Amino acid sequence: MKELKATWRSDAQLPLQFVDNMKIVGVNDQMFITFGQLDFSDASGTGTEGLPESAQIQPVVRLVLTRQGCERIAGILMKTVTQTGAEKP
Repeated sequence: MKELKATWRSDAQLPLQFVDNMKIVGVNDQMFITFGQLDFSDASGTGTEGLPESAQIQPVVRLVLTRQGCERIAGILMKTVTQTGAEKP
């Protein structure tokens, strides 16, 4: 099989999205990945250290990948985290 050489165009025009949560749902051979951000605007109660007891997560972006594509991206992410010396949560 002939290999396709693909190069990235500039991503400068894309808006940056801050996310702090992720949800993955697998359906057949597809992985639905939703990234979101904690939203404290409707937070209820006050727990320890002055933090609310509950909050909502506002979805920001939803992606769908093949299982193979998801596995490839997961491998690249793990390799990048290992190489940059980022700490595990």
